[in-house]
Amino acid sequence: MPFHLYRYLRLSRLCRSRLRRSGLRRSRPGPRPRPRPRPRRYSKPVHFPSDLIGEVCSWLPIHAVLKFQSVNKHWNTTLRDPHFAYLHYERAYGNLPYNTIAVEYFSYPAVNSSRISIQQNSPWSTPSCSFLDGTTLNLLGSIRGFIAVRKDYLYLHEVSFSKILLYNPVTRYGSQFYLYEDQRSLGLLAWGLGYDWRNGDFVVVWIEYISPWKDSPPRNPAGQVYRTGTLAWQNIITSNDINPAARTLGAFVGDWIYWLNSDNTGLVRFTIHSGELSAIPLPLPTIEDILFELR
Repeated sequence: MPFHLYRYLRLSRLCRSRLRRSGLRRSRPGPRPRPRPRPRRYSKPVHFPSDLIGEVCSWLPIHAVLKFQSVNKHWNTTLRDPHFAYLHYERAYGNLPYNTIAVEYFSYPAVNSSRISIQQNSPWSTPSCSFLDGTTLNLLGSIRGFIAVRKDYLYLHEVSFSKILLYNPVTRYGSQFYLYEDQRSLGLLAWGLGYDWRNGDFVVVWIEYISPWKDSPPRNPAGQVYRTGTLAWQNIITSNDINPAARTLGAFVGDWIYWLNSDNTGLVRFTIHSGELSAIPLPLPTIEDILFELR
């Protein structure tokens, strides 16, 4: 064997043994590994009370309930309970525009028991859960495996501060952001939850509800949108020819969020990518709509 070949093999063995002892490996040609995806800015641990699973999910549509059954064993047992199925059916049957009920959930921290009372409320009220410590949860909806809840903290019968929780029960991560004082002082609001397919941001929208019976000149309804990508509230472009939305949760379809206006004559549409409000008139109600109280 030539001396230079023997020397080359000897050095290569020594290098391999040193690399093996140091825990390193030689770099081999091949495809570069994919970089690990960075977590989104809205991915933070968020606490969600587990005893409210049945109360919150009973207001959600059936496809969201089926999706949340695969979170874990506790969620699956709760959502497959016959009592939950009966409660979900009763609320889905009674959740018509003129027959909406609100739930008040009373929790006793000193005793491991709870009492639920269902009472008739205003037609356009949103599902809410009240605690004895002055905390109120208002369900804003569910989208892409996330649950959006508005949490109000009461002090001396007045709202001290409010925040919105965007919670993913699978990863137990989400986002929480606060409402300003001028937003809470507006009173009645129409909420909407959507998703921006272009950049993957969740969108939370609120529109001021202006009563048509007030003796005041017409004005633009106030409204703002919150995007998880920018982490800030932005004003919505409105006009005078738009009737204010009713106190309902907006329906997210495609790239728009829809509400029914206050006099049931049209729809209010919010375009997610442009941030604009527009009015869509509805056709005149038929005899069947009047008889079955659909409109």
